[in-house]
Amino acid sequence: MTQEKKIYLQHSFRYGSIIGFVSFLYYLIGYYTGLEKKTFVFDNLYFFISMAMLIVMMVKYRRMQSTRVKFSRYVAMGFVASVVIAFFLSAYLFIRIMVLDTYMIYQIISIVEQTLQDYEFPALSTANINVFKISYVFANFLVNIFNNMIYVLLISAFMVFNSRIYDRKP
Repeated sequence: MTQEKKIYLQHSFRYGSIIGFVSFLYYLIGYYTGLEKKTFVFDNLYFFISMAMLIVMMVKYRRMQSTRVKFSRYVAMGFVASVVIAFFLSAYLFIRIMVLDTYMIYQIISIVEQTLQDYEFPALSTANINVFKISYVFANFLVNIFNNMIYVLLISAFMVFNSRIYDRKP
């Protein structure tokens, strides 16, 4: 592994860990204070915090480099950070399902069963509930990565376009 590749992976892992830990604490505090029930304000505030931190990560990396940073480098950094963030958010969800709010999964299962009754699908048994919990956490992990990658692509495109504007010679 080249030194430059190691530097940007460490940089993105560091910022992904910071954003992930802040996200974990944000959702944990939101659960205990009841702010998560006000989903519009709660989710939008989280969105702006996490996007601002991703932008800071990319701007700091751009300032560390002496040359223009490629789009692929921004995307790779964002992907690593997104995986780390998704890991922290999935850890929070796992703790919430298993320890904090065990009733939450049963509410989700009842909604799923009501939906599946229209298709004459058999109800979930007690043995399948644990499988459902694990698959719910894993699906949340993948959705978090996909969701963050959409924003990473947009931010990366803006960062590349922005550097072309400032690198123009008069």
